[in-house]
Amino acid sequence: MRRILLWMAGNAFLRRWLPRLPFARRAVRRFMPGETIEEALDAAERFRRDGIGILLTHLGENLTSLDQADGVAEHYHRVLGLVRARGLDAEVSLKLTQIGLEERRVFNPVLL
Repeated sequence: MRRILLWMAGNAFLRRWLPRLPFARRAVRRFMPGETIEEALDAAERFRRDGIGILLTHLGENLTSLDQADGVAEHYHRVLGLVRARGLDAEVSLKLTQIGLEERRVFNPVLL
């Protein structure tokens, strides 16, 4: 199942057309209230008012270059800055495979 889902996630046609289908939008609306950082943070503010915890993540895996890992890191830095600016108490879920942990050819881990 994992292999099929990862293939689907990497398929440009499905990535472009599947989110436009009404049944797909209804299925994920509760767990993925937006496709942009701003939409996600707007939803987080609504959830906060209702006492619902907030977990933010960047979807995707399967890096093929160090530039992609750098892009994911930049994305998380931006998200953390926006979370702080809005005063949200949010958790951020970082998938280590998004920064190249599985790809020894791509990433040499350095602890900060």
